[in-house]
Amino acid sequence: MSDASIAVAPRSNPRRRPGAMARRGSVSVWVAMALPMFLTAAAVTVNVSEAVLARQGAQLAADLGAQAGAMSYGRDVDAQRAANVAADVAQMNGVAGVAAVRSWNAATGTLTAGEATVVLGNGVTNPSYKAVTVSVARPMALAFSGMLGGVAARTVNATGVAEAWNLPSGSAGSGTCVLAMHASAKAAIKVDNMGRITAPGCDIFANSSAAGTGANAAIYLNSGTLNGASISTPGKVCLSNSGSNTVSPTIPNNSCVSPGGTAQADPFAAMAVPAPSQSGCAVNASYGACCIPPIAATVSGVSPSATNVVNQSYTAWQATPRSFSAANGGVFCGNTAIGGNGASDQFAPGIYYVVNGNLTFNNSNITVANGVSFVLIGRNGGNPGAISWTNYSNTYALTAPGSGPTADILFWQSCPASGVAAANTMAGGSTLTMSGAFYAKCGALNLTNNIQMNAAAGRAFRVVASTIYVAGSAGINASAGTPAPSGTANVALVR
Repeated sequence: MSDASIAVAPRSNPRRRPGAMARRGSVSVWVAMALPMFLTAAAVTVNVSEAVLARQGAQLAADLGAQAGAMSYGRDVDAQRAANVAADVAQMNGVAGVAAVRSWNAATGTLTAGEATVVLGNGVTNPSYKAVTVSVARPMALAFSGMLGGVAARTVNATGVAEAWNLPSGSAGSGTCVLAMHASAKAAIKVDNMGRITAPGCDIFANSSAAGTGANAAIYLNSGTLNGASISTPGKVCLSNSGSNTVSPTIPNNSCVSPGGTAQADPFAAMAVPAPSQSGCAVNASYGACCIPPIAATVSGVSPSATNVVNQSYTAWQATPRSFSAANGGVFCGNTAIGGNGASDQFAPGIYYVVNGNLTFNNSNITVANGVSFVLIGRNGGNPGAISWTNYSNTYALTAPGSGPTADILFWQSCPASGVAAANTMAGGSTLTMSGAFYAKCGALNLTNNIQMNAAAGRAFRVVASTIYVAGSAGINASAGTPAPSGTANVALVR
């Protein structure tokens, strides 16, 4: 046998198998390729979760706001108040911007308040019901916007609808009962030194945009009382640090709030300033009217037929009451004072004009004044004067006409050409029980020294003036007039 070499194949190294190496490389490549998809899926999951939570939060805010608004409407049948209650509750549940600027459209029953819109309209399940719809549009930032094509935020929308039915009879008489018309005055409404403005069931409002602090705000309270269904202004409401402050709705002492109110329209803007109807008499060139005082009998030497009577004071002592009657067709010309110790004054229904002068009630004992209006006007370049009350005791009932050119207005100070009228002053310890309105949109109204201007029971009494100041334990108790609602409404969330 010849020698031969036998070749023995080397043993393979199991740690260096080519197939295993290849498989390992494939897995690495696959993981590298799949990782972006995993991250994107995770990002989508996170964003979807955020959207679901945001949607649930928005829906909860809309539902709770709608229910609260329906409950408010079912309590007092007041659309604007119900809309504000709905917006308040939506804000409490995370809806932003509702307290910053609010806009109310009475014609459409719509309140716009930041991310929330509240609409009061006909019912969904029954057109006779009242529906409160709260719509919320809430922007939501996405945590992983880059993985979703750069979409940084989306808007989450939610709507809640609640209905109220079997509404109570009557109405709380909503609206603004105390209104300061000046657009920029500091302390347009100021209550000081135990003064008081109350308006149960209706609102206290200043149109001023003054946004300073303390007495530089539009509404300022210092040692007094402000109490209304709402207290609002486009500017600020500020309270001093006085322990005597009483305010409702609540505002902390020594603080300011910005209610974000929208300036209120003049409630009597559609009414033209009336003018005396006179004929067959001599017109006084200075006053542009027949200066015949509306008296029914000779008073202080002035007879009903007297003409050209100007700047007259009806203050003499006399045993019999003075009687005034607008039916005589006359007017008071120039500064006019009515009253006097021991004298009683009676006013028959009608409109009493004062031309180019002040009207002063000086310790006048008014026993009858039903269906009357006192109107101050300017003529022939003259300006309307101011209204002044200086009685110091007793209670007097004054009632405005229910119809006609001065319907529901008791005192009316018209505006001069300058747009600024003289300040009206009410002082003394007497109480005026009033039905109608004190209307002086171009002149201030200042109450001091204990006088009270109160709404008659169940009747409307509103105050509209350029600015309003109440101090020295004086008070305004305004009312929209109708009785508070009775009964309990049904309320349900329907959508």
